[in-house]
Amino acid sequence: MNKFFLITITLLFSASVFAADSEKISFTKKEIAFFKWGSGEYEVGLSKNESPNILHGQDLGGKKVVYDWFRRMELDGSDNIYFANGNGQIIIVSSDGHVRETISMEKTGGLKDVDDVGDIYGNYFKKGEPTGFIITKPDGTQTVYKNFMFGGIENGIVYPLRVKEMEGKAPITVFLNKDTPVGNLPRSLMSPLEQMDFDNPDYHTFIIHTEKLNKRLKARNRKIDVDKISIKTEPKGRWWPINHLIGLDDDGDSYILCEYSNSSTREGPEFEADVMVYSQNGQKIIEVPIGLDYFDKHISSLKTDIEGSVFQMWANKDGIHILKWTKN
Repeated sequence: MNKFFLITITLLFSASVFAADSEKISFTKKEIAFFKWGSGEYEVGLSKNESPNILHGQDLGGKKVVYDWFRRMELDGSDNIYFANGNGQIIIVSSDGHVRETISMEKTGGLKDVDDVGDIYGNYFKKGEPTGFIITKPDGTQTVYKNFMFGGIENGIVYPLRVKEMEGKAPITVFLNKDTPVGNLPRSLMSPLEQMDFDNPDYHTFIIHTEKLNKRLKARNRKIDVDKISIKTEPKGRWWPINHLIGLDDDGDSYILCEYSNSSTREGPEFEADVMVYSQNGQKIIEVPIGLDYFDKHISSLKTDIEGSVFQMWANKDGIHILKWTKN
């Protein structure tokens, strides 16, 4: 058996729908990699925690069992996938499912983010020195920045964390835009930086401003034709979704993760999750169903790339599956 436990079987899934402007798209779903639960280098750690079954101060009896695993996944500008396996390693998987390498998290300082060129960002802690962040490049070389709390990376610029200690701290340019690929467009939209590209006036409405996005799309000879995109999500029956804007692609289509729960709390289990894709005029083009994690019925991590592919880290009872929906 291949020690990387890779699976390249295409799952039978596709969907398409016409929007009001006659745009038609579809997605093909494929499992590109699999890593079973375990403590090995190419396995993923899964912990089981038990606590008293208390809800709203009332002891319901028995034990509440919670399973936990490292839920973060990042993409670089070439769609390489980075995730920590919970056993001290960062696993890097290419977009076609091959494990490229593993890197010690002790060396990188963890996995806070990955930029378009494949640099890994982690925390820097060393006794007797100021804290900061450390960049590990693909060739293994490292650069340390001290007295700086990492907030996010956008198009070659690192922004400070939005906390009182970082007030007035200037961003750090770590590479020049002209020397890098166009990279992952949704990163510039969703990073927790000073300049956000969208407004969220209520729980179900998004107003996306396109000026900044068009500057990046210019290098691809693409352009969003409107100054702003207005989107309003809808309920399913009497259940309104919890919405997350996860990106735009180079056609100007917007991707929103809609999670549905009949629980009174956000931590409760969900019964459905879908990625809704909207056109530039705010019309829903397609609804893509997304599988919920096996243990807690939530979504661990979901990313999109500039071409509209959707990547998911899906936790099932046998291990972590890396799934990809390719836009056709």
